[in-house]
Amino acid sequence: MALVLSVPAGEALALFKLDTNFSGTALHDSNLFRIGDNVAPPGPSGQRDDTINIGAASLQLEEKIGEQRLYIRGEGAHYAYDEYKSLERNEYDGAGGLDWKINDVIDGSLAVRQGRHLV
Repeated sequence: MALVLSVPAGEALALFKLDTNFSGTALHDSNLFRIGDNVAPPGPSGQRDDTINIGAASLQLEEKIGEQRLYIRGEGAHYAYDEYKSLERNEYDGAGGLDWKINDVIDGSLAVRQGRHLV
């Protein structure tokens, strides 16, 4: 889903953009721990396989005023395992910044990012 709103701001044009995304995925892994046939899987059940359900969402907000751009981006996901509950986790990533320009010679960027991922 995307929303774009354009409004005049003096002589500069302000452009506001919002993008969102939501997803859900289910997958089955027949050898979750990538172990050989002669190796016992960890845990009391002794199962090698599991079904992983992943729910994810993302959001990106951007505003342009003249040649300046302000943005914020965030995404997150939850991994849920049917059998191996101890492997469940949340992952996220977020960023924000400002791209600025005074003239053709002087410009720059200021940005910050924070994330948490398994790999």
